[in-house]
Amino acid sequence: MDLLREIGRSLRELLLRLGTLIRRHWKLFLFIALAIGLVFLVFFVQKRCQYRSYRVISSQKLDDASGTGYQLFQNNILAYNTDGNSYMTTAGDLLWSQSYQMSSPHLDAGDVYAVIYDRGGTGIYLFSKEGNRAHITTNLPVAEAKVADNGSIAVLMQNDKVGYLHLYNADGNLTASGEVHLETTGYPVSIAISQDGQRLALALADVSGGKAHSRLQIYDFGAAGKNADKHIVASFDYDDSLIGEIAYVKGGNLAVYTDKKILLYHNHTKPGLLNELPVEGQIRSVYFNQSYFGYVTTSTNVAGQNTLYLYTFNNRGRRVSRAQIDMSYNRVEMLANNEIALYGDKRLEIYNLAGTRKFSGDLKSAVGAVIPGSGSRDYLFVREGSLDHARLK
Repeated sequence: MDLLREIGRSLRELLLRLGTLIRRHWKLFLFIALAIGLVFLVFFVQKRCQYRSYRVISSQKLDDASGTGYQLFQNNILAYNTDGNSYMTTAGDLLWSQSYQMSSPHLDAGDVYAVIYDRGGTGIYLFSKEGNRAHITTNLPVAEAKVADNGSIAVLMQNDKVGYLHLYNADGNLTASGEVHLETTGYPVSIAISQDGQRLALALADVSGGKAHSRLQIYDFGAAGKNADKHIVASFDYDDSLIGEIAYVKGGNLAVYTDKKILLYHNHTKPGLLNELPVEGQIRSVYFNQSYFGYVTTSTNVAGQNTLYLYTFNNRGRRVSRAQIDMSYNRVEMLANNEIALYGDKRLEIYNLAGTRKFSGDLKSAVGAVIPGSGSRDYLFVREGSLDHARLK
Protein backbone atom coordinates (compact mmCIF):
# COMPACT_ATOMS: atom_id res chain seq x y z
CA MET A 1 0.00 0.00 0.00
CA ASP A 2 2.85 2.39 0.83
CA LEU A 3 4.28 1.73 -2.61
CA LEU A 4 0.94 2.51 -4.30
CA ARG A 5 0.56 5.74 -2.32
CA GLU A 6 4.11 6.74 -3.32
CA ILE A 7 3.38 6.06 -7.00
CA GLY A 8 0.13 8.07 -6.80
CA ARG A 9 1.88 10.99 -5.09
CA SER A 10 4.65 10.98 -7.75
CA LEU A 11 2.08 10.89 -10.56
CA ARG A 12 0.16 13.86 -9.09
CA GLU A 13 3.39 15.86 -8.78
CA LEU A 14 4.26 15.06 -12.39
CA LEU A 15 0.86 16.20 -13.64
CA LEU A 16 1.10 19.42 -11.62
CA ARG A 17 4.51 20.20 -13.05
CA LEU A 18 3.29 19.43 -16.58
CA GLY A 19 0.29 21.74 -16.10
CA THR A 20 2.53 24.53 -14.82
CA LEU A 21 4.87 24.09 -17.81
CA ILE A 22 1.98 24.28 -20.29
CA ARG A 23 0.54 27.43 -18.61
CA ARG A 24 3.94 29.14 -18.75
CA HIS A 25 4.70 28.16 -22.36
CA TRP A 26 1.24 27.76 -23.86
CA LYS A 27 2.16 29.81 -26.93
CA LEU A 28 5.03 27.45 -27.74
CA PHE A 29 2.85 24.36 -27.30
CA LEU A 30 0.14 25.94 -29.47
CA PHE A 31 2.69 26.73 -32.18
CA ILE A 32 4.01 23.15 -32.14
CA ALA A 33 0.47 21.73 -32.35
CA LEU A 34 -0.43 24.05 -35.23
CA ALA A 35 2.80 23.19 -37.07
CA ILE A 36 2.12 19.46 -36.76
CA GLY A 37 -1.45 19.97 -37.92
CA LEU A 38 -0.26 22.00 -40.91
CA VAL A 39 2.18 19.27 -41.94
CA PHE A 40 -0.62 16.68 -41.87
CA LEU A 41 -2.94 19.04 -43.75
CA VAL A 42 -0.37 19.64 -46.52
CA PHE A 43 0.30 15.90 -46.77
CA PHE A 44 -3.44 15.15 -47.00
CA VAL A 45 -4.06 17.86 -49.60
CA GLN A 46 -1.13 16.67 -51.75
CA LYS A 47 -2.48 13.10 -51.63
CA ARG A 48 -6.00 14.18 -52.61
CA CYS A 49 -5.39 17.06 -55.06
CA GLN A 50 -6.51 16.45 -58.64
CA TYR A 51 -5.39 18.42 -61.69
CA ARG A 52 -6.86 18.67 -65.17
CA SER A 53 -4.32 20.79 -67.05
CA TYR A 54 -0.72 21.97 -67.00
CA ARG A 55 1.45 24.80 -68.20
CA VAL A 56 4.90 24.51 -69.76
CA ILE A 57 7.39 26.54 -67.72
CA SER A 58 10.30 25.99 -70.09
CA SER A 59 11.14 23.87 -73.11
CA GLN A 60 14.39 22.46 -74.48
CA LYS A 61 14.78 21.26 -78.07
CA LEU A 62 15.96 17.67 -78.56
CA ASP A 63 17.63 16.33 -81.71
CA ASP A 64 16.84 12.66 -81.09
CA ALA A 65 15.53 10.55 -83.96
CA SER A 66 11.99 9.24 -84.23
CA GLY A 67 11.35 6.17 -82.07
CA THR A 68 13.72 7.21 -79.29
CA GLY A 69 13.02 5.81 -75.83
CA TYR A 70 13.71 7.70 -72.59
CA GLN A 71 14.43 6.56 -69.05
CA LEU A 72 15.32 8.38 -65.83
CA PHE A 73 18.69 6.99 -64.72
CA GLN A 74 20.86 8.29 -61.88
CA ASN A 75 18.86 11.56 -61.78
CA ASN A 76 19.52 12.25 -65.48
CA ILE A 77 17.87 11.09 -68.72
CA LEU A 78 19.07 8.13 -70.77
CA ALA A 79 17.83 8.29 -74.38
CA TYR A 80 18.25 5.33 -76.75
CA ASN A 81 17.32 4.31 -80.30
CA THR A 82 18.57 2.12 -83.12
CA ASP A 83 21.64 4.28 -83.80
CA GLY A 84 22.93 4.76 -80.25
CA ASN A 85 22.18 6.33 -76.92
CA SER A 86 22.86 9.59 -75.10
CA TYR A 87 22.90 10.71 -71.48
CA MET A 88 21.73 14.21 -70.63
CA THR A 89 20.73 16.32 -67.66
CA THR A 90 17.10 17.13 -66.96
CA ALA A 91 17.87 20.55 -68.48
CA GLY A 92 18.74 18.84 -71.80
CA ASP A 93 22.54 19.28 -71.59
CA LEU A 94 24.45 16.37 -73.15
CA LEU A 95 26.83 14.51 -70.80
CA TRP A 96 28.00 11.71 -73.11
CA SER A 97 26.83 9.53 -76.00
CA GLN A 98 27.50 6.08 -77.45
CA SER A 99 26.90 4.97 -81.03
CA TYR A 100 25.87 1.45 -82.08
CA GLN A 101 23.57 -0.26 -84.58
CA MET A 102 20.59 -2.23 -83.29
CA SER A 103 17.40 -3.38 -84.93
CA SER A 104 15.31 -3.58 -81.75
CA PRO A 105 16.98 -1.83 -78.79
CA HIS A 106 15.58 -2.59 -75.33
CA LEU A 107 16.58 -1.14 -71.98
CA ASP A 108 16.74 -2.44 -68.42
CA ALA A 109 17.85 0.15 -65.85
CA GLY A 110 18.63 -0.37 -62.17
CA ASP A 111 19.83 2.01 -59.48
CA VAL A 112 23.51 1.84 -60.50
CA TYR A 113 23.74 0.32 -64.00
CA ALA A 114 21.68 0.18 -67.18
CA VAL A 115 21.87 -2.35 -70.00
CA ILE A 116 20.77 -1.81 -73.60
CA TYR A 117 20.47 -4.91 -75.76
CA ASP A 118 19.33 -5.76 -79.26
CA ARG A 119 16.35 -8.12 -78.94
CA GLY A 120 16.74 -10.69 -81.68
CA GLY A 121 20.32 -9.47 -82.27
CA THR A 122 23.65 -10.11 -80.56
CA GLY A 123 24.73 -6.76 -79.11
CA ILE A 124 24.67 -5.82 -75.39
CA TYR A 125 26.00 -2.59 -73.81
CA LEU A 126 26.41 -1.94 -70.08
CA PHE A 127 26.36 1.66 -68.85
CA SER A 128 26.95 3.53 -65.61
CA LYS A 129 26.42 7.26 -65.14
CA GLU A 130 30.01 7.78 -66.35
CA GLY A 131 29.39 6.07 -69.70
CA ASN A 132 29.91 2.71 -71.40
CA ARG A 133 31.32 0.04 -69.07
CA ALA A 134 31.24 -3.07 -71.25
CA HIS A 135 30.24 -4.32 -74.70
CA ILE A 136 29.20 -7.95 -75.16
CA THR A 137 28.59 -9.78 -78.43
CA THR A 138 26.71 -13.06 -78.09
CA ASN A 139 26.78 -16.00 -80.48
CA LEU A 140 22.97 -16.42 -80.42
CA PRO A 141 20.06 -13.98 -80.63
CA VAL A 142 19.23 -12.30 -77.32
CA ALA A 143 15.66 -12.69 -76.06
CA GLU A 144 16.04 -10.71 -72.82
CA ALA A 145 18.70 -9.14 -70.59
CA LYS A 146 18.48 -7.87 -66.98
CA VAL A 147 21.05 -5.99 -64.91
CA ALA A 148 21.83 -6.08 -61.17
CA ASP A 149 23.13 -3.29 -58.94
CA ASN A 150 26.65 -4.78 -59.01
CA GLY A 151 26.72 -4.72 -62.83
CA SER A 152 26.01 -8.43 -63.33
CA ILE A 153 24.00 -9.07 -66.51
CA ALA A 154 21.65 -12.02 -66.93
CA VAL A 155 21.08 -12.89 -70.58
CA LEU A 156 18.53 -15.26 -72.08
CA MET A 157 19.25 -16.56 -75.58
CA GLN A 158 17.66 -19.34 -77.56
CA ASN A 159 17.59 -21.27 -80.79
CA ASP A 160 14.87 -23.62 -82.01
CA LYS A 161 15.05 -26.22 -79.24
CA VAL A 162 17.44 -24.93 -76.56
CA GLY A 163 17.47 -21.84 -74.37
CA TYR A 164 20.76 -20.55 -72.97
CA LEU A 165 21.32 -18.56 -69.78
CA HIS A 166 24.52 -16.53 -69.48
CA LEU A 167 25.68 -14.45 -66.54
CA TYR A 168 28.29 -11.72 -67.14
CA ASN A 169 30.08 -9.47 -64.65
CA ALA A 170 30.46 -5.68 -64.92
CA ASP A 171 33.56 -6.10 -67.08
CA GLY A 172 31.63 -8.13 -69.66
CA ASN A 173 33.24 -11.45 -68.76
CA LEU A 174 31.16 -14.64 -68.72
CA THR A 175 30.93 -16.00 -65.15
CA ALA A 176 28.24 -18.70 -65.42
CA SER A 177 26.09 -20.39 -68.04
CA GLY A 178 23.40 -23.02 -68.40
CA GLU A 179 21.00 -24.65 -70.86
CA VAL A 180 17.24 -25.12 -70.91
CA HIS A 181 15.89 -27.83 -73.22
CA LEU A 182 12.53 -26.60 -74.43
CA GLU A 183 11.07 -30.05 -75.15
CA THR A 184 11.36 -31.10 -71.48
CA THR A 185 11.05 -27.84 -69.50
CA GLY A 186 8.98 -25.49 -71.66
CA TYR A 187 9.50 -22.20 -73.43
CA PRO A 188 11.37 -19.39 -71.57
CA VAL A 189 9.13 -16.33 -71.15
CA SER A 190 10.92 -14.09 -68.63
CA ILE A 191 14.04 -13.75 -66.49
CA ALA A 192 14.87 -11.68 -63.41
CA ILE A 193 18.08 -11.02 -61.49
CA SER A 194 18.33 -10.04 -57.82
CA GLN A 195 19.81 -6.67 -56.86
CA ASP A 196 23.03 -8.28 -55.59
CA GLY A 197 23.43 -10.38 -58.74
CA GLN A 198 23.47 -13.64 -56.75
CA ARG A 199 20.16 -15.06 -57.90
CA LEU A 200 18.61 -15.53 -61.31
CA ALA A 201 14.98 -16.54 -61.82
CA LEU A 202 13.62 -18.10 -65.01
CA ALA A 203 9.94 -18.50 -65.95
CA LEU A 204 8.98 -21.24 -68.42
CA ALA A 205 5.67 -22.02 -70.12
CA ASP A 206 4.38 -25.14 -71.84
CA VAL A 207 1.06 -25.34 -73.73
CA SER A 208 1.65 -28.67 -75.45
CA GLY A 209 -1.28 -31.05 -75.47
CA GLY A 210 -3.72 -28.17 -75.16
CA LYS A 211 -3.04 -27.73 -71.43
CA ALA A 212 -1.23 -24.77 -69.86
CA HIS A 213 1.68 -25.41 -67.52
CA SER A 214 4.33 -23.09 -66.06
CA ARG A 215 7.53 -23.56 -64.11
CA LEU A 216 9.65 -21.17 -62.07
CA GLN A 217 13.32 -22.03 -61.55
CA ILE A 218 15.58 -20.05 -59.19
CA TYR A 219 19.35 -20.24 -59.60
CA ASP A 220 21.89 -19.17 -56.98
CA PHE A 221 25.45 -18.38 -58.05
CA GLY A 222 26.66 -17.68 -54.50
CA ALA A 223 27.29 -19.91 -51.49
CA ALA A 224 23.70 -21.20 -51.30
CA GLY A 225 23.84 -22.66 -54.81
CA LYS A 226 27.43 -23.85 -54.80
CA ASN A 227 26.52 -27.51 -54.22
CA ALA A 228 23.08 -27.43 -55.88
CA ASP A 229 22.54 -29.29 -59.15
CA LYS A 230 23.02 -26.74 -61.97
CA HIS A 231 22.85 -24.03 -59.23
CA ILE A 232 19.05 -24.53 -59.02
CA VAL A 233 17.98 -23.90 -55.39
CA ALA A 234 14.21 -23.97 -55.98
CA SER A 235 11.71 -25.01 -58.63
CA PHE A 236 7.94 -24.48 -58.61
CA ASP A 237 5.32 -25.85 -61.02
CA TYR A 238 1.90 -24.38 -61.81
CA ASP A 239 -0.78 -26.41 -63.55
CA ASP A 240 -3.46 -24.66 -65.64
CA SER A 241 -1.65 -21.35 -65.27
CA LEU A 242 0.78 -19.29 -67.34
CA ILE A 243 3.49 -16.95 -66.06
CA GLY A 244 3.67 -13.65 -67.92
CA GLU A 245 6.48 -11.80 -66.17
CA ILE A 246 8.73 -12.00 -63.10
CA ALA A 247 10.66 -9.29 -61.24
CA TYR A 248 12.77 -8.92 -58.10
CA VAL A 249 11.63 -6.15 -55.76
CA LYS A 250 13.29 -4.45 -52.79
CA GLY A 251 14.38 -6.83 -50.06
CA GLY A 252 15.07 -9.63 -52.53
CA ASN A 253 11.50 -10.85 -52.86
CA LEU A 254 10.46 -12.19 -56.26
CA ALA A 255 7.11 -11.18 -57.78
CA VAL A 256 5.63 -13.70 -60.21
CA TYR A 257 2.73 -12.61 -62.42
CA THR A 258 0.50 -15.42 -63.63
CA ASP A 259 -2.81 -15.19 -65.47
CA LYS A 260 -4.73 -16.11 -62.29
CA LYS A 261 -2.74 -14.77 -59.32
CA ILE A 262 0.37 -12.95 -58.19
CA LEU A 263 2.91 -14.99 -56.22
CA LEU A 264 5.56 -13.45 -53.99
CA TYR A 265 8.57 -15.56 -53.00
CA HIS A 266 11.06 -14.70 -50.25
CA ASN A 267 14.80 -14.74 -50.91
CA HIS A 268 15.94 -16.99 -48.03
CA THR A 269 18.58 -19.67 -48.49
CA LYS A 270 15.77 -21.92 -49.66
CA PRO A 271 13.26 -19.69 -51.51
CA GLY A 272 9.62 -20.22 -50.56
CA LEU A 273 6.17 -18.70 -50.98
CA LEU A 274 5.72 -15.48 -48.97
CA ASN A 275 2.33 -14.33 -50.23
CA GLU A 276 -0.32 -15.32 -52.75
CA LEU A 277 -2.52 -12.58 -54.19
CA PRO A 278 -5.63 -13.54 -56.17
CA VAL A 279 -6.28 -11.47 -59.27
CA GLU A 280 -9.67 -9.79 -59.57
CA GLY A 281 -10.39 -9.92 -63.30
CA GLN A 282 -7.98 -10.47 -66.17
CA ILE A 283 -4.50 -8.93 -66.05
CA ARG A 284 -3.93 -6.48 -68.87
CA SER A 285 -0.66 -4.78 -67.83
CA VAL A 286 1.90 -4.95 -65.02
CA TYR A 287 4.24 -2.37 -63.50
CA PHE A 288 6.85 -2.35 -60.74
CA ASN A 289 9.94 -0.70 -59.27
CA GLN A 290 12.18 -1.60 -56.33
CA SER A 291 9.56 -0.80 -53.68
CA TYR A 292 6.13 -1.49 -55.20
CA PHE A 293 4.47 -3.61 -57.87
CA GLY A 294 1.03 -3.73 -59.38
CA TYR A 295 -1.20 -4.50 -62.32
CA VAL A 296 -4.17 -3.30 -64.35
CA THR A 297 -7.10 -5.67 -64.77
CA THR A 298 -10.20 -5.87 -66.91
CA SER A 299 -13.36 -6.90 -65.04
CA THR A 300 -16.66 -7.74 -66.74
CA ASN A 301 -19.98 -7.18 -64.95
CA VAL A 302 -23.22 -9.12 -65.44
CA ALA A 303 -24.26 -6.71 -68.23
CA GLY A 304 -21.09 -7.53 -70.18
CA GLN A 305 -19.49 -4.13 -69.58
CA ASN A 306 -15.72 -4.00 -69.07
CA THR A 307 -14.11 -1.88 -66.36
CA LEU A 308 -10.40 -1.29 -65.77
CA TYR A 309 -8.90 -1.33 -62.26
CA LEU A 310 -5.43 -0.51 -61.03
CA TYR A 311 -3.98 -2.41 -58.02
CA THR A 312 -0.73 -1.52 -56.24
CA PHE A 313 1.11 -3.55 -53.56
CA ASN A 314 4.20 -3.05 -51.41
CA ASN A 315 7.18 -5.40 -51.66
CA ARG A 316 5.66 -7.82 -49.13
CA GLY A 317 2.36 -8.11 -50.98
CA ARG A 318 0.15 -5.78 -48.93
CA ARG A 319 -2.30 -3.88 -51.13
CA VAL A 320 -1.84 -0.12 -50.78
CA SER A 321 -4.39 1.12 -53.32
CA ARG A 322 -7.12 0.24 -55.80
CA ALA A 323 -8.46 2.67 -58.39
CA GLN A 324 -10.89 2.56 -61.29
CA ILE A 325 -9.51 3.66 -64.67
CA ASP A 326 -11.70 5.38 -67.23
CA MET A 327 -9.19 6.05 -70.03
CA SER A 328 -8.01 3.93 -72.93
CA TYR A 329 -4.24 3.59 -72.53
CA ASN A 330 -1.32 2.13 -74.46
CA ARG A 331 1.12 1.45 -71.64
CA VAL A 332 1.57 1.88 -67.89
CA GLU A 333 4.69 2.78 -65.94
CA MET A 334 5.67 3.23 -62.31
CA LEU A 335 7.58 6.49 -61.88
CA ALA A 336 10.61 7.20 -59.69
CA ASN A 337 8.37 8.89 -57.07
CA ASN A 338 6.16 5.75 -56.86
CA GLU A 339 3.31 7.29 -58.85
CA ILE A 340 1.74 5.37 -61.74
CA ALA A 341 1.51 6.93 -65.21
CA LEU A 342 -0.93 5.72 -67.87
CA TYR A 343 -0.05 6.84 -71.41
CA GLY A 344 -2.61 7.30 -74.19
CA ASP A 345 -2.04 8.64 -77.69
CA LYS A 346 -2.48 12.26 -76.57
CA ARG A 347 -3.69 11.73 -73.05
CA LEU A 348 -2.02 11.15 -69.69
CA GLU A 349 -3.23 10.06 -66.26
CA ILE A 350 -1.15 9.91 -63.08
CA TYR A 351 -2.21 8.06 -59.91
CA ASN A 352 -0.54 8.27 -56.50
CA LEU A 353 -0.12 5.49 -53.94
CA ALA A 354 -3.35 6.52 -52.23
CA GLY A 355 -5.20 5.55 -55.42
CA THR A 356 -6.10 9.17 -56.21
CA ARG A 357 -6.13 10.23 -59.85
CA LYS A 358 -3.65 13.09 -59.44
CA PHE A 359 -3.71 14.21 -63.07
CA SER A 360 -6.02 13.51 -65.97
CA GLY A 361 -5.73 15.60 -69.09
CA ASP A 362 -5.24 15.89 -72.82
CA LEU A 363 -1.80 16.63 -74.26
CA LYS A 364 -0.81 18.73 -77.26
CA SER A 365 1.28 15.82 -78.52
CA ALA A 366 2.20 12.32 -77.36
CA VAL A 367 4.63 12.03 -74.44
CA GLY A 368 7.35 9.38 -74.54
CA ALA A 369 8.27 9.62 -70.85
CA VAL A 370 7.15 11.39 -67.67
CA ILE A 371 9.84 12.24 -65.11
CA PRO A 372 8.92 13.65 -61.67
CA GLY A 373 10.43 17.07 -60.90
CA SER A 374 11.50 18.72 -57.66
CA GLY A 375 7.99 19.84 -56.63
CA SER A 376 4.88 17.72 -56.19
CA ARG A 377 3.27 19.38 -59.26
CA ASP A 378 6.42 19.54 -61.40
CA TYR A 379 7.20 17.02 -64.15
CA LEU A 380 9.37 16.65 -67.22
CA PHE A 381 7.41 15.67 -70.32
CA VAL A 382 9.80 14.10 -72.83
CA ARG A 383 8.32 14.38 -76.31
CA GLU A 384 9.71 13.72 -79.75
CA GLY A 385 11.88 16.80 -80.37
CA SER A 386 11.43 18.56 -77.03
CA LEU A 387 11.93 18.35 -73.28
CA ASP A 388 9.19 20.30 -71.49
CA HIS A 389 9.24 21.37 -67.85
CA ALA A 390 5.54 21.26 -66.93
CA ARG A 391 3.59 22.22 -63.81
CA LEU A 392 0.16 20.78 -63.09
CA LYS A 393 -2.68 23.23 -62.49
